Amino acid sequence: MKSGWLICGAAVALTASAEAPPPAPDALKRASGIIDQALTDGRPSFRAEGYSALGASHRADAKEKLLAALSDDDGHNRFGGAQGLRMLADPATGPAIVAAWRKEKGWLVKKELSLAAGATGATELVPDLKSAFLYETQQDVREALAWALEDLGDSGAKADLALLGNPERKKLIKDGADSWSRHVLEGKKQGDHRLAVKTLAMMGRREDAALLAKELDSPDAETRLWAAAALVRLSR
Repeated sequence: MKSGWLICGAAVALTASAEAPPPAPDALKRASGIIDQALTDGRPSFRAEGYSALGASHRADAKEKLLAALSDDDGHNRFGGAQGLRMLADPATGPAIVAAWRKEKGWLVKKELSLAAGATGATELVPDLKSAFLYETQQDVREALAWALEDLGDSGAKADLALLGNPERKKLIKDGADSWSRHVLEGKKQGDHRLAVKTLAMMGRREDAALLAKELDSPDAETRLWAAAALVRLSR
């Protein structure tokens, strides 16, 4: 169960430019269909990616579908649901994230739920996270717990991170990444189109809709999926 998208804290959702028109209706309909297909894909890891993209899209039904995924028997779906809720960053989902964290047995899913709690401000989970940090042995899980505690304003989080050697927080989005992504999609620079559309799914503007719509025809399924997520977000 592996996702290539690692973000820092709550999802970055930039307001679309008021001057630019929203994506074309036909592109939006196609984009929404691509996301729906990913959620029922036969490949477990791609289904998880689909839930993650759904959260990034901020589609109207994202909260309902992501919360439902948290109780799915399939750990890949729970993982994707947790990551999607992290990207959606809706404080109203905090209680459900707390309940799911307390029931979850899988450490990969629990790690994502911890970060989702941080992104949604679910301070009720702070005592659980602090206790888990004391007994957890997986380094990456302990880092996630510490980062979640910092996101939630816990006073001991910095000391926890120092105990772990002050690890650098993994993130995809860096200053100027949106400009680089546009140049890649325009063919002005060499680069990974999948990474470019994932970046614009978080940082893109409505002016990027035409570039992103072209990526719906990409031969790479993940590129199509994240282009779809970007277009749906830009329509909101």
